[in-house]
Amino acid sequence: MAQRDQGPSPDALTIAETWFDASKFFLGDTFDSTMNYIFRNTVLDYANGGDARVAYQNIEYIREVYPAQAFNALMNLLSSHDVARSLHVFGHEGEGDSLDVIARAKQRLRLAVLFQMIFPGAPAIYYGDEVGVTGGNDPYNRATYPWADRGGAPDLELLADYKRLIAMRKRYPVLRCGTLSAPLKLDEHVIVLARRLGDTWAITATNNADAPVVVTVALPDDLKAEAFTDALSGVVVNTDKRGLNFTIPAGFGTVLISR
Repeated sequence: MAQRDQGPSPDALTIAETWFDASKFFLGDTFDSTMNYIFRNTVLDYANGGDARVAYQNIEYIREVYPAQAFNALMNLLSSHDVARSLHVFGHEGEGDSLDVIARAKQRLRLAVLFQMIFPGAPAIYYGDEVGVTGGNDPYNRATYPWADRGGAPDLELLADYKRLIAMRKRYPVLRCGTLSAPLKLDEHVIVLARRLGDTWAITATNNADAPVVVTVALPDDLKAEAFTDALSGVVVNTDKRGLNFTIPAGFGTVLISR
């Protein structure tokens, strides 16, 4: 006997495709989430060298106006079928680009992906970004995947970096489910955030400058940890009476997990 169609599931996740403030869709009767183009535009601007103080205003805006359940389920993308790929935005426009231009664009992409993996929401990776596919607006952003057995040349080093950052997010639940408050530090180049899940804290810091930056941040009063472990290097960083002092690499970031 054929199964009778029961209609749409009440538990189905609904995702809007909006390019703007989607607050009006998050009233409980329309959508659960949206393709977060505000996030995409903001993070690409920041990773491309934009002033962090200006860029983060957009991030702070959606944190304040979106309901928590929607904010924590936002589809945080960097590229899609409707916009230029991230590498293209970062300056790698095609095969004729110099090695320096390509390397710089890929490092900016790494910074943007790191921000994806340390921020609340659902990171969304557009196929091919993880192996260095570039392209401008439609149809150039829809190039086929560069399968090696079909003569393509996927960037396996970039792919390894993607896997490393994804694995970090999966390993530490605080990076997926932790609460987020206003930045601990925000200046022209640096964004330092604190996330908390139970007794575990993550201090995440990104730096879009061309040189490493040493920062000292005061920690929240209820953060009692005396040491943190760098989630990517394993280095232990101790607190002192001033707070937490550490170095943020050039064009990348640091993720510190409380011990």
